[in-house]
Amino acid sequence: ARCIEEANRRSSHLKIALEEAQEARDKATKEAEELTAQREATQAHITCLSEQMNLLRSSHHAVVQELEQTKHTLNELQDQLQSSHHTIGELQDRAMHAEEDANAVHSAHAQLEFTCKSLQVAKDASEQKLLANFDRLAMLEEEAE
Repeated sequence: ARCIEEANRRSSHLKIALEEAQEARDKATKEAEELTAQREATQAHITCLSEQMNLLRSSHHAVVQELEQTKHTLNELQDQLQSSHHTIGELQDRAMHAEEDANAVHSAHAQLEFTCKSLQVAKDASEQKLLANFDRLAMLEEEAE
């Protein structure tokens, strides 16, 4: 009877250990499924971020090219403006030395000042565009981070 009692007690302990092992297995299986789902979601997110990064690189490249073109245009306008200022100076010198040509010089001077103002307006617009492009570049870099 003692042996049977001992066997029953051991059997009871083994059943409990088996149930605990099954619960641990079920819990580990559930955790593995959750981790697999998390890994898949993370991989999808990484793929999405990679695609976004590629788009940002393309946009960044386009913005840099546009900035370079704007810079080139601005330099040309500055050269033209400097040339116009130089021409105005020459015309003013000639006007001081030739009183009989004063009316012609005055007319040419007025025309050049108009050109300078037009160039200044164009230069100001190009500077605004350049600043807007720098702002856009900064936003793209923030998004990339």
